[in-house]
Amino acid sequence: MDKKITWLHLSDLHFRVAEDNFESQLIYKKLLEDLKHIKEDIDLVFVTGDIAFSGRTEEYALASEFFNSVLEILNLKKENIFFVPGNHDIQLSNTANYMSKILESIHSEKEISEILGNKELREVFLKRLNNYYEFVGNNSFSIEKSELSYTKNININGIEIAIVGLNSAWGSTSSSEKGNIVLGERQVLQAFSKVEKPQITITLLHHPIYYFKDDDVERVETLINNRSDFVLHGHIHSRKVITQKMPDSVVHYLVAGASYENNNITSSVSYNFVSADLESGIANVCSRKFHNISSSWASDELYSENSKLRFSLPSRLVEKNIDGAYGFNEAIGSFIEEKDEAYAIEKITIDKTPLVIPSIPKQLLTSIKDNKCVLFAGAGASMDAKLPSWNELVVALVDCLKDEYSDLADRELEEIETLLCERKYLVLAEYCLKKLGPYDFSHVLKLKLSCEGKKSLTHNLLAQIPFRAVITTNFDSFIEQTNAQNGRLCKIILPNDMNISEDRLGGVLPVLKIHGSYEVPESIILTKANIRELLFNKLQYNETLKRYFIENTVLFYGYSFNDPDIDFILQGIMADKRGMTRKHYALLPNVGHIEAEYLLKEYNIQIISYNTQTHGHLAAREFLQKIVQELNN
Repeated sequence: MDKKITWLHLSDLHFRVAEDNFESQLIYKKLLEDLKHIKEDIDLVFVTGDIAFSGRTEEYALASEFFNSVLEILNLKKENIFFVPGNHDIQLSNTANYMSKILESIHSEKEISEILGNKELREVFLKRLNNYYEFVGNNSFSIEKSELSYTKNININGIEIAIVGLNSAWGSTSSSEKGNIVLGERQVLQAFSKVEKPQITITLLHHPIYYFKDDDVERVETLINNRSDFVLHGHIHSRKVITQKMPDSVVHYLVAGASYENNNITSSVSYNFVSADLESGIANVCSRKFHNISSSWASDELYSENSKLRFSLPSRLVEKNIDGAYGFNEAIGSFIEEKDEAYAIEKITIDKTPLVIPSIPKQLLTSIKDNKCVLFAGAGASMDAKLPSWNELVVALVDCLKDEYSDLADRELEEIETLLCERKYLVLAEYCLKKLGPYDFSHVLKLKLSCEGKKSLTHNLLAQIPFRAVITTNFDSFIEQTNAQNGRLCKIILPNDMNISEDRLGGVLPVLKIHGSYEVPESIILTKANIRELLFNKLQYNETLKRYFIENTVLFYGYSFNDPDIDFILQGIMADKRGMTRKHYALLPNVGHIEAEYLLKEYNIQIISYNTQTHGHLAAREFLQKIVQELNN
């Protein structure tokens, strides 16, 4: 079976009921004829909003006929087509001004979360999409009318795929939208918390991210980019077909032009289909546009070869192993150049600021070569594998709790909603652990943090560096997996087993999972009470960690220094040794002189700082690549 997925992307069809709709009917008819000539086997159909023109039942009746024909032509079932709503799918009424005033009064993400977390408030906005929800229920899978988003985990051609449909239109009004609407971090977290071990994650929404309010953009953009491989949207009727962003990993934005544009046939009337081949590592975007003169759909002359645009997939998606990590030029690039202003193509501009990779401290490199360096891996080490954030994990735990305890008192449910709005995730995690018990709690972590079918370029590089041991707060198994692939076996040491000496390990790599492992539910350390028990009543835990810090140089990677147990141990070492301790190193983003001086004085940790403004965390990964190259010279 070919490890390939191919999808059709339509957007902004604007079905309308009018006395004279000859132009639109011609375009729709010709589009259906054009689909018959696609040589690829289409697996999925994505429709990113504005199915109707004004959210009327009659408009959706026309759309239903059209999409029934699409599925018949492509030999697909209703389960293979996915919709998200656009602003034209809302049936506007005399409440529009009232809605606008509510949204204008929102000044914080907490207020947005309160609306999205309250079923009654949410339905005030979503009832304007009743006709859309009825249409979707008849033509795809049903979505609850009180739900904003959906997440579908499916397998296509042996590829595990998560499809995340976000509702960017819930707050749309008749007034100007750009910079005034909200998506909501709560909605995005809720959707991604239901993603289950995908190889590829495809996110659908109608509006581009920059249409949301500034404070909303700050929260949702990173979440979407860190968790998605492809983001599909419409709305802007632009022939900018694809763009790539690289904050911390690779994500491709594919924008469908309008399939019909308000009785005005223009060069932006277009659609595309995409084929992503995980074996070859190549994706093809084929763009089709409507030619007014010939009244037909044809190849898009924007592209030079068979109307196709080719680009490489990130190596973590490719079935065959690819040696090495992304280089700078490989990870960031412009795929489309502006050829003609008449096409209204928005040229993709890439910041040409050079990537600055920090220098490797000589003492750090010497410690690695002398087998005297220990890795301390935090959550940032697994970021490029697109694993869920801690916030998403807590939302998933809360969902599991609600499923297990359907009889939770209203008072408890209200308090859970309040804690979610206030982002008190640790409090919620402790509550979920207590209610679910260690086994069910760890099962959720295992489901969400599974490394099956995933690759981490960062961990692959870390596994090529001969660390004496690894200390980690992470629950995932990337350290064991990547070291095994590099020919080095690991011995997992859990909090209650911190009395094993290195002499008894037989040369295998000790991996100290100081917060436990989801493979051993009773080992999970989460609460402050658990940490106090370890620090003050389990002397081997304290002494073993101290020994690794005293006898070795420690390199912190992807760690934010927020754990009380590590702070206690470092402070204890500084007190015992009167500050005369071995120097350690921490690779951290955007650390200024004052903070660096503080960490050096308090913990004897020298900061290796890098800038994330233009290239995200790429400099950190290239720093590891630099160490690997030095070791191989």
